[in-house]
Order: sequence, then C-alpha cells, then structure tokens
Amino acid sequence: MTEKSIGYDPDILMGACIQAAATVLAANNPETTINPVEIARLAAEIRDEALVQM
Repeated sequence: MTEKSIGYDPDILMGACIQAAATVLAANNPETTINPVEIARLAAEIRDEALVQM
C-alpha cells in the first residue's frame, strides 16, 4: 500500500504530529518544549497511532 492509495501526504502528517507534540508538551511542562528529542519522540508516537487509525 502506498501513500497515494491511503490518501495522505507523509510530510503534512509529520508536520501536524510535530505541532501536536509541541502543544502537548507545552501544556504539560513548558520547559520540555525546548528539547527537540522529546518533541521528536512524542511526534513519532502520535504519527504511529495516526497511521494505525487510518
């Protein structure tokens, strides 16, 4: 199955996941938003769950 067949653009999906991760981290603890590793980790978790839900 390709990206085209399930109707998503991986770049847009990852951008949305990064934004969501930064928002969640900021809500929980504003100091964690300066840690790119934490943002990337949470963004990957969000992306993985989004792909499962598709």
